[in-house]
Formats: sequence, C-alpha cells, structure tokens
Amino acid sequence: KTLFCTCCFILFQYHVCGFMSPQFTLSASKLPATTRFVCSTYSSNLRFHGTRSLTMQTLESMVAKVKSTPRPTKGPDTLFKSIKKANGAQSICVEFARDSITPRQKLEYISLTIRRSKAAAIIVDTQHASEGGEEDFLEFIAEQRSARGSFPGPVPVVWRGNDQTVERVAKIAVAGAAGFCIPAEQISDETLVNLIHACHVLAIEPIVEVTDEKHIATAVKAGARIINIRFTSDAVPSFLNYAQIQLRADIPKECAALATALGRQGGAEIEQAQQLLQQGKFDGVLMSSLLSDAGQHMADRYVAYVIKEVLTKRSEQFRVNDVKASGTAGVPWAANDGR
Repeated sequence: KTLFCTCCFILFQYHVCGFMSPQFTLSASKLPATTRFVCSTYSSNLRFHGTRSLTMQTLESMVAKVKSTPRPTKGPDTLFKSIKKANGAQSICVEFARDSITPRQKLEYISLTIRRSKAAAIIVDTQHASEGGEEDFLEFIAEQRSARGSFPGPVPVVWRGNDQTVERVAKIAVAGAAGFCIPAEQISDETLVNLIHACHVLAIEPIVEVTDEKHIATAVKAGARIINIRFTSDAVPSFLNYAQIQLRADIPKECAALATALGRQGGAEIEQAQQLLQQGKFDGVLMSSLLSDAGQHMADRYVAYVIKEVLTKRSEQFRVNDVKASGTAGVPWAANDGR
C-alpha cells in the first residue's frame, strides 16, 4: 500500500509539476529502488510515446535540427569507449532478441545481471517481437538508469529495429538510447550517411552493421566509429568466423571493430567468440540472440557464465547446455544453485 500510494503521489507531481521542483528531485532520490524503477519506467514510456515530453512539435524540431546542421558531424564517444577500451581489454556486447511467440516478461533482473557481468553494451533487437518491443527497450533503459552513481554503473543500451528513419533516431534519443544499429546491407549509401549524421546531431552513437569493405569505407567516411561485422548468411559458423577475420583488416585502427557470434549454440558460441577476439584481434564481440526469453529458468546464470568465459584468455573445450535444453547436469553455471 505504501509503495502504491507513493507512486500515485509521484505520478501526480509529474503531471502537475513536471518533476521540476528541486525539493521533489531531492526527495525522489531517497525513495526505495523499486519505487524509483517504477516511476522511471513510467516516465520513460511518456518520453518515448510522446505523452508529455516528446510532442510532435518536439520531434519535428529535432528532425529539422538534423537537416540544418552542417556536415561532417562528430557524436559522443561513451559507447565507443565501452567497446574499445583504453587499456586494450576486449569487450562483449549482449543482445536481447525476443521472438514473436515469447510474451513480454520483467527484464529488471536480467538487466542487473548483465550490468554486474560487466558487459560493454545491451543491444535490444525489436525486429521479431510481435508486440512490446519498444517496451522491452524502455525497460532496459529504465533499469540501467537506476544504477547512476553506483558501481558498476549503467550499461549503454542500443536500439536495433526495422524502422531505419531519422524520426526513429529522434525518438530513441529522447528515450535515452546510447546507440542505434544501422544495417548497411539493407539500405542505400545515401540513407546510411544520413542516419549516421542524424545520430551524431542527436547525441547517440551509430553502430554500423557491415558485410563487405564497401560498407566499411562508406561508414567510416561518414564519421562512424563503431563497425560491426554481421553477416545474414546461414553458412556454418566456422566459415563466418573466417570471413569476419579476413574483413577485420579493412576496419581502421581508430574505429571500434566489433565481431558477431551467434548465441545459444550449446557451448560452441564461447569458442567461436574467443576465436574472433584472439585470432581476429577484434576490440569486442557481439553475442547475437544470446537472450530471447528472460523468464527461462537459469537464463541469468547462462548469460553471466558466457560473458565470463568469453573474456577468459584461454582456449579449451567447453561443455554448456543450451538454456532451452532440459536438465542442467554437467553445466558449470548450474552448480550449487540454491534457488
């Protein structure tokens, strides 16, 4: 009852005062974490869907700003530094990709697990979710924001979706996204350049997904600093790894080179990711579709284990049962589970 009344009071203040009162801001910081999370999720939805902050006029002004800003432009580098670390340590990005048949679930705990595991970024793929993809994205942002001022701090959250427009870039920028995935293979060079420019103007970082040297050259010339080699082919993973390693040489040293390894392969994903990091000399690896069902038993432990093992500098044979498999016998991350 206390939590419910507190949330109602806060939401009332949001609509009446707009959270502008210094006294309210101070008192809100002392609220329980759960209360802050609920209110943060609510206000994030307001910003994303335009109920309050993101009016049509605001959106139009942001698009106009993109068009009127001269080129070339330079964006922020928080996500860049998270992937390409100054000390030379390699990084891992985790992708959440809920499929069309999996219902929405609470993502707060899995988001916390990813942060504690020291992932470089969370990519939220909304392309396949039949509904609720935007809500998934907003929930990750809200939970990561709750870690401001704490250790470890918030993990950058990146949007990946079908809507490749300047308007979409503006919406996710207001929602608090750190990055925006741009699939170069699916769009024209002109659209690629325009989206990179829009990201820079609106202070988010583009992650350009490439499949050949032409896309790399176009993206780098337009100012992109994070290049993700990501093939859409169904070829065997060993061949895709070889192709990525060969293409790695075309990515300039001043850029963050990000490889891609498919998650949930029953253990093979760990060896493949390590090969890309150790032999390909990539700055980081994106584990695509590593997580699709946050409600799956032991999903959080699986994600934490994969992140830990991929970043371990050794080569050996791993035995990991896929999260969707039945039973956990012989699974290292399932040992001594007290739950």
